[in-house]
Parts: sequence; C-alpha cells; structure tokens
Amino acid sequence: MGTADLRFHRALAALAGSARIDTAMDRLLAELRLAFHEMPSPRHFHEPFVARNRAIAELLEKGDHAGAEAELTTYLTDARQLILDAMREADR
Repeated sequence: MGTADLRFHRALAALAGSARIDTAMDRLLAELRLAFHEMPSPRHFHEPFVARNRAIAELLEKGDHAGAEAELTTYLTDARQLILDAMREADR
C-alpha cells in the first residue's frame, strides 16, 4: 500500500514534465520511505490516503485543477502532521 501511495505521488510530480522536479521527488520519496519504516503501522498510515488519492485523480481527470490542488494541499498538510506525530511518539 505504501509503495502504491508513493507511486501515485511520483506520477503527480511527473505531470509537471520537469526532470528537476522528478529528481527532487526521487530524493523526497527516499527520505519518506525511511520515515515510514519508523511508523508503528505503515499500512495504518497509508490506508486512509487511498481514497484521497482516488479523489485527486478524479479531479484531475475532470480538469478541475484548482480542486485537485486544494485537495492535495490539505492531503499533504494532514500527512505531514501524521508523520511528525509518529516521529514524536517514536522519540519517547
């Protein structure tokens, strides 16, 4: 599930058609993989995002770029908070 989630984000970044963005995304995803290994349950982390990935993809398919951007922004904010919370718990 985690691999599929990361592939989804790689595909989103690839839509920009930029080798520099692709390289930056590769680095970010490598770092995220390390963070996910510290999670108590990577599946528990990724599972709720599957439906959100689908929603973003559907918005893009409809051409609703503003809606996809808004959903992705909220998604990334939520994911960041979950990762930070998990890292804080791991430090305790």
